[in-house]
Amino acid sequence: MKREIVEKILNTLYPDKKIDIIHFEVLEKNQLDENNNWIPDTPAIFMDVRFKDYESKEIYFGGSMSEELSKYTGHEFSITKI
Repeated sequence: MKREIVEKILNTLYPDKKIDIIHFEVLEKNQLDENNNWIPDTPAIFMDVRFKDYESKEIYFGGSMSEELSKYTGHEFSITKI
């Protein structure tokens, strides 16, 4: 998943919040299949975000931002506030 797509998703989910993505990294994952072979899995996405105003921080502290993005995209998200 590209950074531009994640930015659009954030703007759609949180249109009134001011969120800057400072760092964005996609890490490939693998899983074992029924024959014990490693096959590609959905990548995990790690992000550092910064909130431009105090009111926007509530969505991060509630722990819902990573969960919301994971739920809507199927990718595992790990979001850190800096």
